[in-house]
Amino acid sequence: MNTIMDRLDNTQSLSRLFFLGLISILLSYTVIFVPFPLIVAVLIYGRVKGYLTALVCFALTFILSVNFPNFIFSRSDLYIGYAIGLLFAFLISESFLRKIPPMRSIVVNGFLLIALGAGLLVSEMQRGFSPHEQILQMVQQTKVEFDKEKEKFIGNADTEALEIVSMFNEPEELAEKIMVEAPVYIIMAVFFVLWVNVYLILRTYHFYASPTVLKYSELNLLNFKVPDAFIWVLIASLLLVLGADYVQASWFDQKWYPIIGMGFLRVLGIFYFFQGFGVVITFFNAYRIYGFFRSFIIILLVLMASKFVALLGLFDNWFDFRALIIKKNKKNK
Repeated sequence: MNTIMDRLDNTQSLSRLFFLGLISILLSYTVIFVPFPLIVAVLIYGRVKGYLTALVCFALTFILSVNFPNFIFSRSDLYIGYAIGLLFAFLISESFLRKIPPMRSIVVNGFLLIALGAGLLVSEMQRGFSPHEQILQMVQQTKVEFDKEKEKFIGNADTEALEIVSMFNEPEELAEKIMVEAPVYIIMAVFFVLWVNVYLILRTYHFYASPTVLKYSELNLLNFKVPDAFIWVLIASLLLVLGADYVQASWFDQKWYPIIGMGFLRVLGIFYFFQGFGVVITFFNAYRIYGFFRSFIIILLVLMASKFVALLGLFDNWFDFRALIIKKNKKNK
């Protein structure tokens, strides 16, 4: 009897692992959510089964990408996105299993991934790879496709449409702009992907994992505050952006001041966004706003009002909005 039950359990385990792996493959188009099902697999079934599932799924995406690029959801670079997601999943899973505080794991893993990416780029450049040439080639290919639809953009007579048209008129300048701005957006994306997946795990792990597996809850992440010392970095970045015309240095090109300043502002902004998001969730919890309306507002804030959320996080350093929300809510009861 026990043997039959063990076989049934093993069959169910395999089917669940297969399901989690399939979801991760389907999510490889976005990369951002690929780590989530893989982390769940590791937390439920342990390192061996979880990582083995991830490797089998990676092999499957590679086979599909190379041999069947036009098969249903497959494409020639599918395995690259999956490999990136797998790396994120490994780092996050190990952070949870080693009981590392959530925000510390995000920061450490973020800088580790950035250093790894920079190292790979330098290695490829030493072999003759040129990021500028690669980006220029991509811009020129996009321009060919864009020229086919150019008349539609011009016909709209919209300011944004005209700006898009003007950008593609100078592919060299556009490639240079992407070269300068892309690293900052990649850094922001790395921390955002880490934060999203850590938050999703902390929010849902009680449905599938024992409390002994994870030491922390989502509150440890939502109560995060950017250290006060970074206000000075923010002020210095603003000065670089706004006061570049008044600073002169023979040893440094003046055009780089606003670029460096804006880069620091954007990277800091993602951390203030995390802090602001915690304030928003505190408000929802205090006033018992749940369900579809809560999810809808959160999606709107993330997609359309992320700068507002970041500003909310910034001013939280002075006004402590969480304490004010909780205090006001207690008075109203």
